[in-house]
Amino acid sequence: MSDRILSALQAAHHLGITPELLTAYARPNFAPGRATSRPLRSLESTGPIHFAESELDAFDGILQQPWSKSAKDRPSIPAAIVAHLKAESRNQCAWCGSGSRIETAHIGSWAATLSHYHHNLIRLCSVCHGRHDTEGTITTAQLKARKSEMVEATRANLRARMDGTLTHTRIPRPTARFYGRENDVDKLVQSLVAGSSILISGPGGIGKTELVLQALHKLGSDRKAIWVDVERYASSSAVLDALRIALSADGEPCGFEDIAHRLDQCEAILILDGIDRGNLDDLEDFEDRFSKLHAETRKAQFVITSQVNLVRAPVDVRHVAGALGRADSHKLLASGFDEGIFDEGPELEELLELCEGHALTLQLAGAITSHYGSVRHCIDLVNERGSQAIALPARQRHDRTSSLDICLDVAFHALSPEAQAMLWVIAQAPAGLFRAQLERGNFEIMEPVEALAQLRRWNLIYTTDPGIRERIHCLSPIRLFVADRWPKANREWADKLKRSLLLDIAMIVSVIEDRSLEAEEVGYMVARYSEEMPNINYLINEAFKKEANDEVALLAEAVCSSLVRYFFVQRMAEEGGHAMLKAARIALANNRPDRAASFAGMLIGLARQSGADIAGVAEEVIVKVEACRPLSDGAEGDLLIAKTMLALDAGEPERASNLSREAFERFKAASRKLDKPLPGDRDELDEQAEKERREGIHNDLASALQLHGDAQLAMRKYKEAADAYRHALRHQRGASVAVNLGQTLHQIGNCEGNLGNHAQATEYYAKALTVFLAVEMKEFTSNASGELGFALIDADLPSVRTGKPEGLQACFEDLEWEIRRCLQDSSVDLNRAFVVARKAFGTVALGIFARQARLTGDWALQTATDLLVPFADAAASFDERFAYTVLNIPLQLAFLVGELEASRDSTGDPEIGLVHELLRFCCSPDPRSRDMFRLADWLATYLTREMGVEGLTGARVREFMVNADDGVHDELELFRPRPEKSTE
Repeated sequence: MSDRILSALQAAHHLGITPELLTAYARPNFAPGRATSRPLRSLESTGPIHFAESELDAFDGILQQPWSKSAKDRPSIPAAIVAHLKAESRNQCAWCGSGSRIETAHIGSWAATLSHYHHNLIRLCSVCHGRHDTEGTITTAQLKARKSEMVEATRANLRARMDGTLTHTRIPRPTARFYGRENDVDKLVQSLVAGSSILISGPGGIGKTELVLQALHKLGSDRKAIWVDVERYASSSAVLDALRIALSADGEPCGFEDIAHRLDQCEAILILDGIDRGNLDDLEDFEDRFSKLHAETRKAQFVITSQVNLVRAPVDVRHVAGALGRADSHKLLASGFDEGIFDEGPELEELLELCEGHALTLQLAGAITSHYGSVRHCIDLVNERGSQAIALPARQRHDRTSSLDICLDVAFHALSPEAQAMLWVIAQAPAGLFRAQLERGNFEIMEPVEALAQLRRWNLIYTTDPGIRERIHCLSPIRLFVADRWPKANREWADKLKRSLLLDIAMIVSVIEDRSLEAEEVGYMVARYSEEMPNINYLINEAFKKEANDEVALLAEAVCSSLVRYFFVQRMAEEGGHAMLKAARIALANNRPDRAASFAGMLIGLARQSGADIAGVAEEVIVKVEACRPLSDGAEGDLLIAKTMLALDAGEPERASNLSREAFERFKAASRKLDKPLPGDRDELDEQAEKERREGIHNDLASALQLHGDAQLAMRKYKEAADAYRHALRHQRGASVAVNLGQTLHQIGNCEGNLGNHAQATEYYAKALTVFLAVEMKEFTSNASGELGFALIDADLPSVRTGKPEGLQACFEDLEWEIRRCLQDSSVDLNRAFVVARKAFGTVALGIFARQARLTGDWALQTATDLLVPFADAAASFDERFAYTVLNIPLQLAFLVGELEASRDSTGDPEIGLVHELLRFCCSPDPRSRDMFRLADWLATYLTREMGVEGLTGARVREFMVNADDGVHDELELFRPRPEKSTE
């Protein structure tokens, strides 16, 4: 059996440890015990680190051997292992969840094992440590079982990092406790088969969601189904963002303008579940936006569940979810409980009448009956709380005296105070919370496991993603009930729990950041932020409230800083700009102008990416920050960065150059102040914070230098610009280094190309492309591939011929996205069409010079068939026809070269007729297009480099093209005839 080669993440998963501990084990100086005389050996490579599976197993075995000859000679536990254990346990007691007096404990005693093996160590509070070591009330077997759960949790997190898995748009599992409504399910299945879009309306808790789940399950279609839980979001924009992210799951970011095409492309069934005026701030706008989206799709289906009658929803079928029949109500009432207490009789009839066939009410009534032991007791309790006002299921909204609210009230009062508190916490989190968050005592609720068990028994919560990533949610009617009821009597406790929840959300953001520092973990970052975004927005909105305290504001500011990379990679620049503007205003409201200055720069940077005109808003923030002077050097530098970007956008490169120099000097001054030692001893946390501050200053210096380079480039001072960019490279640090690195390398390539240093330009463009591919920054991928293709006209780079076709395919996917955007605009922008066509030509040239001409030609033919031909058939204006012409040039060229090289591969020689056809095609565009694509230079290079033509230059081909334009006879000697063999 062959030895598997594993990446760092795969190796960490194999061992069940964090990547940080794996890295520590691989350091040359790691040799903790006498028996352990060597570190973990990685495979020799110039690229990312890899490990052989056999070496991982061997090293794991070494760690389990004695680290000492005797129990008395006990070495200290390596700091890297302690750090791993803290991460594994969230630095809480692994047994009781306490966060105080946490110690590192051996599961099997040191005396018995003589080993600090990481899987034999666990973090416990001093009380639980004593219960294990001294009292024996926590057994070794119990700790081993708990440790196994934690190791599996570590592996699950690593799997998510490797897969970049999105979980929040998967279809939930249908329940097994579904009774009746067979006709309703059949009708929905028939409508789905017919391709109809459907609206299912009815009051909350009647069973609309479950009806859809049962119909989808019965349909059994292979079509892609996208489930958007609308209850998690506060606005139509947030719902659309969730949909965009769901459609970006394959790695290609989805813009607003792409949603309809992506839905049609996968023939999706889009389920928008839980629309209610109570959770959407802009229901009318929601209807307008999704009516427009529905009109733009041809193959996608929409399934909407709503508590309100969406009159303007453009659906084919409207279905009202009604009450369950008497027999099915009885089955649901007794389901999961002792059926003996639900015997037929007048009391059962009275209870069923109270419930009126309402699914959630029936489930709650069943839980009440089971808890109190009789139907009579349940009825009496309901009557005590106002059963005289029973709402019919057909009502659009239940009032507080309805049967549902009464049953909720009875069930809620039967809960322990801890279970009530836990339900309130769950209700505050729009995206739900991980079961582990709740059970491990993150919210300081006593006996959290028992509290959660109570909520399950009372049918007050539901779960998604069962297993180690199980999330806990509550239905909208329950969420609204508990949010209104519980805090009134528990204001102090509610404030304390809300603080814990907001801290936990911020901690999750911090963990996501820490675990997505490497380029290959960008997919994990996108998936996890997308999953947590409703909760993150909840935190930001809480901080935006006037009554928010300073601690919450600080949390929101830290979270917004972390989100910049996510917004950038996901092409959510407009949404990111709004978040940064909100963060700047939060910082100003809390007298932190330094932070507001930083957010002003982030706001402008994101707006520049989206093309949004926010100069007025940004200048307003800048003026408010300046009014708070004196400011720190760092804040002054941030303001200067913001002003530099505005100057560049205003076409004032010289002013931008001066501002960027000032910013650099301000950041240098801030850096010098960091060099002054702080008084007193500093603990590990202080050192980490100082490291992050230093990284921040370095990145600030890099930003100033990068913008200085942009200003020099705009003034065509190419050498000065290249020097500034190279200087910036020396200062880039941290999680965003890969994103910034790619852009900086690309700009150096631009400078070298303009300086005539074509060999260097190709090398920098190739490096930039490698980075963009690694971090999946699709928008920048085709920029780099296009420029690299043009640079290869002037300089050969042999390494491109050994590149992987998958990388080229990613460039083509990005180009296809760009072409589609260009053609889908309501009015064609010719300047944009030229930009996209130029990128397409450069990328086609790259494919050809990379010896992937046939792959390139196949892509070009498919893209022309799917996009250009339908567009040309409908083109009415001159601009539309011209856009088609210019975009078709690189695609037609790719197809012709693909045919030419296929003939050469088949016969050994290029087919002369196809060479002549390629020459005629290169002469056919207008002179402006020929110059833009450098067709003469490209043709000369291609024929000499790839086809063996001797002595052909771009100047000679250009002369031939001009003569062809003027009708002057001219000839190019491309292939000299081979000398005839002598017959003598």
